[in-house]
Amino acid sequence: MDFKSRTPEEIIKALQKKDVDIPLWATLKQEYYPKLHPVMTESTYADYQDEDGNTVKLCRITYDWMRLAAQRMSDLCVAIPVKRVYHVTPGNAKQKEAAVYLENIFKANRIDAVNLDRCNKLFASCETFTLWYLVPEPNGKKNNKYGFPCSVKFKCRVFSPMTGAELYPLYDEYGDLIAHSVYYTRTKNNTEVKYMDCYTASQHFKFSTDNVDKKWALESTPEEYNIGKIPGVYVCRETPIWEDKGNTVYEAEWTISRNGNYLRKNSKPIITVADDKPVKFGKEKEDNKARSVFKLSASGKMSYVTWEQQVENLKFQQQELKSGFFSDLQIPDWSLDNLKGVAISAESRKYQFVDAQLKMKQESGRLIEAADREINIVKALLISQLGEDYREDVESLVVDNIFTPFSISDDKDTINNLVDATGGKAIMSQREAISEFGHSNDIDRTLQEIADENKTDVLAQ
Repeated sequence: MDFKSRTPEEIIKALQKKDVDIPLWATLKQEYYPKLHPVMTESTYADYQDEDGNTVKLCRITYDWMRLAAQRMSDLCVAIPVKRVYHVTPGNAKQKEAAVYLENIFKANRIDAVNLDRCNKLFASCETFTLWYLVPEPNGKKNNKYGFPCSVKFKCRVFSPMTGAELYPLYDEYGDLIAHSVYYTRTKNNTEVKYMDCYTASQHFKFSTDNVDKKWALESTPEEYNIGKIPGVYVCRETPIWEDKGNTVYEAEWTISRNGNYLRKNSKPIITVADDKPVKFGKEKEDNKARSVFKLSASGKMSYVTWEQQVENLKFQQQELKSGFFSDLQIPDWSLDNLKGVAISAESRKYQFVDAQLKMKQESGRLIEAADREINIVKALLISQLGEDYREDVESLVVDNIFTPFSISDDKDTINNLVDATGGKAIMSQREAISEFGHSNDIDRTLQEIADENKTDVLAQ
């Protein structure tokens, strides 16, 4: 991208030419948010006035299955935190230090929570961009939160159409990302100001309309950095996680909402009177001391008429719509109603997650690729703080990102399997067991007390 020979307007126009085909969030949010579903917004399904001028409100029931699908897919991918395995060359002290520093950086940025957040945004809005940057400490102070004296903070920020940002990746003819831009707006002095941040491998350009003419202009001198790569990770997918199942959800909402209207109208019992003589109504006492009394002739009859509806057919249709939605997406229905009725072991429950785990494996390809890119970005930022003496060792440090699909497990079954595999031998020391239990503030004191109690029991015998 040539920023010198073009005007700011030409640059912005060129940056906004998107090279990937991603659904617009303006369209996706109509499906994602239940309040925007047709049962809530359809003009032909509106409240109306009855003959007496009273407003009759129609029944509107929505299902939040799109959000649920995005959330559950995120849980499948990263509810079990991503594990980073550092392959340190034996005897390489600098690589060992760098592994500790990298892990401290990720923990300081609460990377597990970030992963859940950006996966949910990815599966709902189809794209995210995670920017990594350095923030200088005030007054030149240094911190030691990463394991070494550092005058900056390592920070990350996730951009997504769900948060009002428009993402524009720019690729070259070989498919390599050469620039990434983030478009957003802010209100400044009661005026909407447009911004466009463009990140390349060496510079950050910030354009805005915050000027007298309200036209695009470069705000200041481009920020330069020497990490040799774009300091952000862009991930996208062609469709939201619910794919084309929106109509299934709409059909379920229409069915249950229309049924609600019928229930409102017909569920109130109606009294029928069959008598040859006139029967007076309207003077019955409405209290708890006496029942209403109607005088009928010997041949007269009075009874209630109730609406006999086919509940089973309605229930069958709703169950089929819901199960079809989740089974087609290969996402398990983890609702309590589905799990509480079947008493099976955790080992057996694992088979219920086979389809979902295969789905997660399909999705994990782009996630692993993004995680590997992120490692390289953070390594480059780390080198900028440690100095050139660490470059070769940090760059050669191999880090594997391991995504583990979520599944229901039982520690008892796992322990029994491991004990059987070792021929009945112990697989954990007493100290490790106490530490894993987590209720002792002083493991050494607890071990000593257990030893003293054992001695007392022996003497007592």
